[in-house]
This record gives sequence, C-alpha cells and structure tokens, in this order.
Amino acid sequence: MPSINGSWKLTLHGSADSPTAALTNAVATLTFDANGRLTGNGGCNQLGGNYEIKGDQITFGLITSTRKRCPEPQMSQEGTVLQVLTDTVSFKIEENILTITSNGMALVFERVSG
Repeated sequence: MPSINGSWKLTLHGSADSPTAALTNAVATLTFDANGRLTGNGGCNQLGGNYEIKGDQITFGLITSTRKRCPEPQMSQEGTVLQVLTDTVSFKIEENILTITSNGMALVFERVSG
C-alpha cells in the first residue's frame, strides 16, 4: 500500500454511499507525518492530533481544533471531517486518492504532496 505520509485535500465527504463534493471556498486538508502526527484544517478551523496505522486501519488519538465559528455549510463539512476522524477507521489509498470510512461515513482526499 502507498504511504499515507504527506498532504491531502478533501474532495468528497458524507455518506459512504453517495458523498457530496467538498466546498471550494472552505478547503479541508490533512497532513500525515512519519512520526504519527496529524495536522490540517477542517474547512474552518486548524486541527491536529496523533494517529497510528495497523494494516488498513487508522487509530486516531484525541483530535483538537481551534474554535472559530464559520458560516454554514462550512461548519457542517468540518463537523463531518471531525466525526469521521474519531477512534479507529478504515482507509485505502488508490493511486493519489485516500478514502477514510467510518460508520457509513466517508472522506475522500486527493494527494497534494508527499
């Protein structure tokens, strides 16, 4: 499996069966480093935390974020991102696409760098 290390930009989010396009005016990103640290932006607030990979599973530690209030639909998109990045989730990388799924929800990212 290709490395998850690097930066990723959200392209789709929501129901795993029919995710919706990410907002173009609220870019959500994740950056995974080789030391198990995650940083990024949910589309409104900065976020960060730790992660550990075992096979096709990612276990996230506590994800913290700033607390800026943004208008809808930015807050809803960010809520979905934070909801999925909880506890242990499944992931796959195909070419330059990262898909993270949990409890019927999905986040789909395109590799930006790494």
